[in-house]
Amino acid sequence: MRPSPPLGVAWNGTDEERAEIVGHFDQVAEWAEAHERPVLLGEFGAITNAESASRVRWTRFIRDEAESRGFSWAYWQFTSNFGAYDAENDAWDDIMREALVGE
Repeated sequence: MRPSPPLGVAWNGTDEERAEIVGHFDQVAEWAEAHERPVLLGEFGAITNAESASRVRWTRFIRDEAESRGFSWAYWQFTSNFGAYDAENDAWDDIMREALVGE
């Protein structure tokens, strides 16, 4: 089992950081094609106490990579500590909304 990423580490979207994710997503896409199966990327997210710019970069990258391979996806915890939406104030976190839906 792979350890959880450490808190407090920025995700800058370096070539190395991107390559690790791309490699894993490519493996899944190859398997899905070979077995004629759809892929659902579920429960991905970045916690709200992470540095905001890293959360947005990582979330957008994951979404873009999933969609480029035809993967369906679901973001973890719409309103809680990974939230993209503030239920108490009935308001989106606009930069996270943009990262998730590309608007």
